Amino acid sequence: MYYIGIDLGTSSCKLLLVDGAGAVLNTVTKEYPLHFPPPGWSEQDPADWWRAVTSGVPELISGFDASMIAGIGAGGQMHGLVVLDSHTPSTDSFRLCRARTAWSQTSSGFSCQNTVCPPHRSSRSQTLR
Repeated sequence: MYYIGIDLGTSSCKLLLVDGAGAVLNTVTKEYPLHFPPPGWSEQDPADWWRAVTSGVPELISGFDASMIAGIGAGGQMHGLVVLDSHTPSTDSFRLCRARTAWSQTSSGFSCQNTVCPPHRSSRSQTLR
């Protein structure tokens, strides 16, 4: 039996094929861009992820018996949001509403710098030990 691991990272999709004992049989990496529309923004197009997976898997399993694949595990970057529209019955799919904001986006810094928050003042000092 074979198992496929898919890791959707910030800059690439890494694919791994292992056997039942955990021995690595093949690896493939498919890079994709990170977009910076205005300064401080950081976005990715989930379609790039899909292209990386759909082109990477056939490359990964080339020369192996695909009928022996017993499982696929996938993981992605943390702190990511992919916004989809409602289910479209005629196509049995969802439509991507916008690019995915990447974890490395810093555009909120401007908002934070321009928010006036008075410093916290305590009527008594405290020492934490």
